[in-house]
Amino acid sequence: MKKIFTLSIIIFFLISFPQTIIAQDNSPKIESQEVEEIEYKPIAVIEIPQKIEEVSAFLKKINAVEIPATEIEKLKENFTTYLEEIEQLRKESTKEIFDNSTTKKLKDFNLKWNSHLVNIGDFKKQLQEASERLAHKREQLKRVLEYWELTHSNAKKEKAPKQLMQRLRDLKKEVEKTDKALFGILNKVLAIRDKVSIEEVATNETLNLIKIQIEENRSLIFTFDSQPIWIALTDSTDTTTFAHSLNSSTTRVISALVEFWDMYSEEFPYYIGFYFFVLLIILYLKRFGNKNVDQKTVKVDKYSIRILNKPFSIAILITIYFHLAFFPLAPSVIAELARILLVLPILFLFPTFISSTSRGPLYFITSIYLLQQIIELTIGSSIYLRVFTILLTALMITALYWFLKIDTSKIIAKRKKIIAALHVTSKLLIVILFISLFGNILGNTALSTLIFSGVMRTIYASIFLITSLQVAYTLLTILLETKAAKISYIVKRKRSELKSTLFSLVKVIAIFFWGKMFLMNFEIYDSISELFITIFTTPLELGSFSITTSSIALFFISIWLSTKFSKVTRFFFENEIFARVTLPCGVPAAISLMMNYTILTLGFLFALSVVGFDIEKFAIVAGALGVGIGFGLQSIVNNFISGLILLFERPIQVGDTISLTNNLLGTVKRIGIRASIVQTFDGSEVIVPNADLISGQVTNWTLSDSRRRIEIKIGVHFDADPDEVMNILNKALEDREDVLKEPKPYSLYKGYVESTQNFDLRFWTANNDNWIFIRSEILLKIVKMLNDAGIEIPYQQQNVYLKEYDKKKN
Repeated sequence: MKKIFTLSIIIFFLISFPQTIIAQDNSPKIESQEVEEIEYKPIAVIEIPQKIEEVSAFLKKINAVEIPATEIEKLKENFTTYLEEIEQLRKESTKEIFDNSTTKKLKDFNLKWNSHLVNIGDFKKQLQEASERLAHKREQLKRVLEYWELTHSNAKKEKAPKQLMQRLRDLKKEVEKTDKALFGILNKVLAIRDKVSIEEVATNETLNLIKIQIEENRSLIFTFDSQPIWIALTDSTDTTTFAHSLNSSTTRVISALVEFWDMYSEEFPYYIGFYFFVLLIILYLKRFGNKNVDQKTVKVDKYSIRILNKPFSIAILITIYFHLAFFPLAPSVIAELARILLVLPILFLFPTFISSTSRGPLYFITSIYLLQQIIELTIGSSIYLRVFTILLTALMITALYWFLKIDTSKIIAKRKKIIAALHVTSKLLIVILFISLFGNILGNTALSTLIFSGVMRTIYASIFLITSLQVAYTLLTILLETKAAKISYIVKRKRSELKSTLFSLVKVIAIFFWGKMFLMNFEIYDSISELFITIFTTPLELGSFSITTSSIALFFISIWLSTKFSKVTRFFFENEIFARVTLPCGVPAAISLMMNYTILTLGFLFALSVVGFDIEKFAIVAGALGVGIGFGLQSIVNNFISGLILLFERPIQVGDTISLTNNLLGTVKRIGIRASIVQTFDGSEVIVPNADLISGQVTNWTLSDSRRRIEIKIGVHFDADPDEVMNILNKALEDREDVLKEPKPYSLYKGYVESTQNFDLRFWTANNDNWIFIRSEILLKIVKMLNDAGIEIPYQQQNVYLKEYDKKKN
């Protein structure tokens, strides 16, 4: 992957920077467009009656489908009714009200007006489709009218019958009447569309006002916006009573619930059905898990077993998690209620995998969080909310101090690091909460409320995600053990690897989700998003060349995603598809590798298109680069082309046993872009250039089949009976299932040599991978049988005769 990434960078700059060097004409180019001229020809007189019938049928169809104005009137009535429904929202959305609203209330307004903008978009889409359809029909009628005017003139010249001429005139009037009706309907559609566009512009202006006011509120967050608490409590000008504040907030909640029901009353039954569907799955996994855990066939920890026994809490947790998918534009009150409801499943699930000593602070923190959410929902912004916030902040500091004092001596070693990190975090939170406490007392209520609310929501978001991860791990473990999952070959063969990958993906998603929640809880998500948008959309200019940071990031992200997608695709095909079909040896590897090349190439071309590079220019640049690559990288290109030849011709395939001229003997493990990997029988891996496998002499022991002939040479003493020896050799192969019956084994008598009688035993085996062990076993059996028969296997010997040296004679 590193090589692909580096190569992509080089190619990107090789393609991009030549455009900055070559002088470019930036003047707008007007491409010559040939307007298609339709040549109208009059209809022959003899064909006029039949064509009149066809046009009459066409006009009847238009009158039946296109012209009915009831649909347009109904759409107009619906739009008018809808504007009346949001009239109250319009009265509440004035600049004076925005100036005196809290950030939370402004976000409520923003959500409502965004929902309104979506509804306007639906109206606009319907009107756009209707206007395009009517305009198209009018264009068709215009062509029909031109045809029949020519036909009428031609019929008049040819002196057609008067009755036929009258039918032509009547048809023309009918066409003009239909066109006039369509024109009237189209004008009505355009008039309604104009009103919708005006409403869309007004809505965008209102949203812009809300955005500006939210930014102003954020800019004042570090100012003292209220009186100190001891003065505010004795302020006689504040006549707001607790009952009035509670009643006002209750009214707001009820109004939001009514609005929510009006928006999503049709979707709500599906949401309930989703809960029961999830519950049924959890109950099935619980039953399966408990049954198999008793048999110790599923490897899950004790926390997972405890979680499985709470299926209703798991189903509620999952259902609340997906509420935004069913109700994307629900009022913010619904999100607050969802946060309150989340406490219920978490209180049942989270204590199952923490120590009993830590449950006290957990319940205390949960109570504070629950009170804080209820108070924010029911009391609203008033002096009472400020007092309650001060009290809850003090209680939260106490809860964190209680957690720091918990005895950790009995905690297992692998969790002590987690506890140490939590202690550091708790100390930091105590400092932050003290800042919030004193800020609220002194009069900086906006900042202190934001800090306290952000801390509480972040703590519970962390608890929620930890619980969700434990639930996900449990369900994933049990799910991969079910019979339905084991239908997949990937689950059968790569279960642990698949579970690890999926859980890692879930953890990455959870981390990103937590990061977003953290930024949103402290109301800095929008600011950071705008900062990133500014950074990534600001163009970087080098002479006449201009590119944005986002384009560069998208280029490399596209390359990275294409490599990951290629890896996942190959993994799926190799372990799922190819495992189910029977293909010739080597074909799966060839398909997999070509698939890899194709995906990477398409990914690279897509990355170029993402950054705005004209793909048509790629051919010119690729041609220039091709010449340089052809001369400078001949060996690499040679090996690459050789690799393609190996893939398609398949003289050598993955899994083949081959030997080369340099005495290299081994099994082909991989055929790559530049080289192939051969694993020798002593365990080493030799990288062989593809060109050597094409141009050199290669012996493939398993090209057409996996059979192998084994030859054993035996030498015995001169005194041995040759027939008896050959009989022993043949008997040594009896009862051997790994020796093929066809071709038939045979033994040969080779005759006398210097010190032995030589014999050859030749036979075939289909077990090519273990032929050397088969030969060894049979050879040991032959030696034992010869020894039992008293037949000697002589060692090589040589007699030396010394002649006496006669000194006198010489």
